[in-house]
Amino acid sequence: MPQHGCAQTNRSAAGRCLRAGIAALFLAGAAAADGHGAVELLEAGVICDIVLEGRREAPLTESGVLNLVRRDRHVDVVTTRVPAVRGLSFGIRVQARRGVPDQARLVLSHPPMGAARVRVQSWNVPLTAGEPALNMFTFEQRYEMVQGRWTFELRAGNDLLARSRFDVVPAGTVPEVAATCFGGPPVS
Repeated sequence: MPQHGCAQTNRSAAGRCLRAGIAALFLAGAAAADGHGAVELLEAGVICDIVLEGRREAPLTESGVLNLVRRDRHVDVVTTRVPAVRGLSFGIRVQARRGVPDQARLVLSHPPMGAARVRVQSWNVPLTAGEPALNMFTFEQRYEMVQGRWTFELRAGNDLLARSRFDVVPAGTVPEVAATCFGGPPVS
């Protein structure tokens, strides 16, 4: 489920609120593009556990809801490989520079998910110069744990401010995540 704002297009599945971690943590992604340095990518990776601080509607997400989390939360493991494990979150953390619009849009692309075969989700992201913004996705439901390429893009109009790509892989195949998040050998 998206975190920062957990969004789903299938509102009848309220309990399925794509907590696959787009946890309002405003996680910004790896490679910046046409933003001309307007946003700095601080971190991209996995967050082991999140603490929800609320929810808000996000109609262009699979769940229709965003989970809100602390914007200043850091990632636990800097990586682009994410094991498909329920409860894990992953995403990007960015920081806006002066002159950046106060609102951007996070666009999350991923392999088809759920009964509607959703491939793209998006939600609004508030930006404040000098403050971090975290956007992430948390795997809350089994159907959300689709393996393959996931891409986080932070956009202001037609400008690409930041991009980060992740590969979601089978559980137990990313030892550094297993050690940090589960205190031991890979989890399956």
